[in-house]
Parts: sequence; C-alpha cells; structure tokens
Amino acid sequence: MGDTLLFSLKMLDVETFQVVWNDQLIESPSKYSYIGAYFARSLLSYLKVPVAEVPQVVAKQKPAETAAAVVALSEGIAALDAGKKRRGPCKVTGGTKT
Repeated sequence: MGDTLLFSLKMLDVETFQVVWNDQLIESPSKYSYIGAYFARSLLSYLKVPVAEVPQVVAKQKPAETAAAVVALSEGIAALDAGKKRRGPCKVTGGTKT
C-alpha cells in the first residue's frame, strides 16, 4: 500500500440531501491513523465540537514509517496466522509508543 489515494468524505442533510460538509485528503492508505484523525478533526471542527488533544496531535503529526517496522509487523501477523504462539525477540528499535 505505498500508493497515495484521494480520500473524500461528505456529510448530507437527510431532509434535503444537500452536502453540508465535505473534505478531501490525498494520503497513503498505510497512514490510516492520520487519515482517521484528520477527518475526525475536520468534522468535529465543522460541528463546533471541542476536539480532544489526542486527535489533534495525530492529525498534525505525520509519523515516518520505517520499512523495518512494516516488515516486523507483517512477520508477526504471518506468525499468528500460522498458529505460532511463542514470542520472539523484538526486531524493531527506535519506535515511538502510540
């Protein structure tokens, strides 16, 4: 999922079917946390609802993903799918806790 996609969300008035809010973002699908926080922040701002600090921080920051982290995650998922229960040593260092 290295390609970027155009994400477009719209909110309609259910009585008139008029678009009352819309927003777009071009981003890599692998940045799903950022994408969700971006749209949550945008919609809540439109609705004039106070936005919690956590979605604001996630929406502002675009953490860089390392290839090692993606490989380690996919290996872990493959191991779980194969029925392996034993935890091996962590292969990724320097990450941040989210």
